[in-house]
Amino acid sequence: MAINREIYDIERISRGQYDIWKIYERHEATMYLVCGSERACLIDTAYGLTDLKELVGELTKLPVSVINTHGHVDTYYRKGVFRHFSQDCKCST
Repeated sequence: MAINREIYDIERISRGQYDIWKIYERHEATMYLVCGSERACLIDTAYGLTDLKELVGELTKLPVSVINTHGHVDTYYRKGVFRHFSQDCKCST
């Protein structure tokens, strides 16, 4: 599958110890894909207007876990296509 550029803008924002991709879905939702040496983590899953698992598979071949930052549909709608996901992201500042 070629990445649908009418729906997604994808930018690599870091390269090195961690590769980080910013994936912007044109309906005002943003995801981040953080790739380490053994696993990748997709932060939020947006609306998932296309096959999100296939899209992420084009960016990394690592196993992917999902973290949803909060319970709005623009962050978690397509989480079910991934095997490992967390519904409760507890962050403190």
